[in-house]
Parts: sequence; C-alpha cells; structure tokens
Amino acid sequence: MGLQYSITAIGSMVMQGANNFLGATYMSAFAAAAKIKQLAICPFDALATAASTFASQNYGAKKYDRIKKRSHTNCCCRYYLWRDCRNLIDSIW
Repeated sequence: MGLQYSITAIGSMVMQGANNFLGATYMSAFAAAAKIKQLAICPFDALATAASTFASQNYGAKKYDRIKKRSHTNCCCRYYLWRDCRNLIDSIW
C-alpha cells in the first residue's frame, strides 16, 4: 500500500506542476477539486487499510474462514458507500 500511495502522490505533484502554467484560476480549481476528491476517497482508503490488516492478522492465525466471510462484507460496504457517494454527487449536480 505504501507503494500505491507513493505513486499517487508523485502523480499528483506532476499534475500540479503541469497546472501551474495555466494560471491562478486553474490552480485554484484544481486544488479545490483535489480536496473534494480526497474527501470522497478517504473512506475507501480506510476500508482497504482495515481489510488488509484484518486479513493479515487472520491469515497469521490460520483463520481463513473469517477472511472469506469478512471480505464479502467489506465488498458490500464499499459498494453501498460508493452508491451513496454517487447519489450525493448526482443530487448536487
């Protein structure tokens, strides 16, 4: 996960650098959009981190049935969270 976050951060810096040439209005809009995107993605990152920790601990304890059961629960949580975020965005636009 650390590698994923590093690549994402590097991509954001490259994008910000490219936007700097477009002027203050574009830089402000990009910064605002990035903050909104981060707010939307934060719950999904938290679920992924929790799921990987849960799975690794149960894998070490050789409780594979718990991993399978909670993986399905986690997928359902992510789906409902995505659906609610999508409905919120649709209601705003």
